[in-house]
Amino acid sequence: MANVCASLSIKVDDMNGGYHAQIVDTIRLQSLERERLTMARIIADDIELEYHSLSLVKIYKGDYVYAADMDGRFEHEAVSVAADGDGRHTFVYSSKKANETVCFISEELNSWRYDFYQALMKIAKEYKGKNGFDERWAFDEAACLSKEGLVEAMVWNSPKEYADIVTM
Repeated sequence: MANVCASLSIKVDDMNGGYHAQIVDTIRLQSLERERLTMARIIADDIELEYHSLSLVKIYKGDYVYAADMDGRFEHEAVSVAADGDGRHTFVYSSKKANETVCFISEELNSWRYDFYQALMKIAKEYKGKNGFDERWAFDEAACLSKEGLVEAMVWNSPKEYADIVTM
């Protein structure tokens, strides 16, 4: 049986020259996390996911996302558990932003890439082929962005902002 652990998020702030720990999660979140962690463990076992620990890394659209063996790697297998107990296998991609690690799941990457493509298509239609901006260019720009590059762009930019940068 795999050892499962999940930790609560703790944010450390510097207030008036002194540090204090602020617990971000509520009692309700802690209660729901226990229930969903149990479901995540069951789902992980059902899909034969090998892991030593599952860590709650984010809540996305009400789903609790647990990454397997979270460490400094870029990509981790994960389980997403919905409020109704349904779950699915996904992947978590992480990037450092200042002193924190920002995590995105596969669905977010796909959505951001599509929104980026839509923003590029708007630019391509606006310029109507000038400077090489056409539908093929928009597709190539959106499709060739690696997952690492995509996550890095997502941390700092909206899809439209990034499309504007690409066309400068």
